[in-house]
Amino acid sequence: MTNLSCLGENCTIDFPKEIVSCNLEQKYTYIFSEKIAKRTYSEVLMYICTNTNQKVAIKVKFSANTKDSKENIALKSMNHPNIVKYIDSLVIGEYECIIMEYVPYTLIKYLNKNEFNFLNLKIILKQILDALKYLEYIQVIHINIKPNNILLDENLNVKLIDFAICCTIQDKSLNFSIDSDLDTALKEFPQIAPEILSGDFFDNSADIYSFG
Repeated sequence: MTNLSCLGENCTIDFPKEIVSCNLEQKYTYIFSEKIAKRTYSEVLMYICTNTNQKVAIKVKFSANTKDSKENIALKSMNHPNIVKYIDSLVIGEYECIIMEYVPYTLIKYLNKNEFNFLNLKIILKQILDALKYLEYIQVIHINIKPNNILLDENLNVKLIDFAICCTIQDKSLNFSIDSDLDTALKEFPQIAPEILSGDFFDNSADIYSFG
């Protein structure tokens, strides 16, 4: 078992080295490889699908609800080359698991690893804007646009991730709120648009603000 600690306060589980899921009547087996990232209330792990021998990323987060969380529902409904591809989801105990395509680099990691190239930067920025344009079209606001939520592969293909606090234009008042004081909120979401923090009206322009 792979130990996942600090998913929220005082939360520890033993997560299986092998996961089996059924998608479209096909059984898929995933074998644990390594931890990718740790966030406040979730961890992202790399698994290998034995059916295809391909890497996948599995986001594990504590949830008292079912696997039909806001992020899960949002990802299942999206289809865009610059948004991370949803593969499957399942619940293991009190933990929601979202299986997604694996993308190796965050934006910061890629820029630190490779020599700065203005043409490549333009290619990256164009793809981020394409993703934001798509979100505006389907009336979804990401809210948490930041370098760690922008992934790239070796071919400069951009993938936007982490829709945990996203909301729709219609239901944003129900789907998002700052549950802490302003200083804490700014520390957790330093790039967030001021109108969201102040509780005023906001729309997709908030994502453009975060984009910069």
